[in-house]
Amino acid sequence: MSDFPIAQWGALETNATFTQPTESTMRLTQFERKIRRRNIIEYTAGLLVIAVFGWVAWLSANAGEYLVTASWLTLIAGNIVVMVNLRRLASNLVRSPETDCHSHLRAQMVHQREALQSVAKWYVGPLVPGLLLAIVAMAIMTAETAGWLAAMVGLFIPALFVGAILAGVIWLNRRAARTLSDKIAEMDRLVSA
Repeated sequence: MSDFPIAQWGALETNATFTQPTESTMRLTQFERKIRRRNIIEYTAGLLVIAVFGWVAWLSANAGEYLVTASWLTLIAGNIVVMVNLRRLASNLVRSPETDCHSHLRAQMVHQREALQSVAKWYVGPLVPGLLLAIVAMAIMTAETAGWLAAMVGLFIPALFVGAILAGVIWLNRRAARTLSDKIAEMDRLVSA
């Protein structure tokens, strides 16, 4: 763009450009929409998990499997903690009228990067006790009929699979955090240039 709001700005440097304020606003709005959409998907999945695990907990309680029931209830509690943490740590920042769009977009990106980097603590961590309790409950149930060796061998693959999924969640979120770090650094370079 070569139209300058003040003619003298263009005379200062031959390759000077002016960024339209609407461009920053548009980038900010797109980023916030993406975060909002991600959180809605997470909340929906969380509510579905709570409903399904609640139903399974009720069935296992009626069957007299109280340790299994406790594992489902612990997973439900962990899921509630995750949803509260998502709201508290990974929601959009509130806009303030005195903050320009660029500064707010940068703050949003930093906020989301920090949430993504710490996902092991606030997202995966609350689910681990319920998952471990479920594995222990299944091992005990299997050991009662097939013995402890069969129980340990039978649960090795499922435990490995769950561990791989959790490690994958952490890795993907940290990768997204690195991408945001690159975008933040790019914004900083443009501002300082």
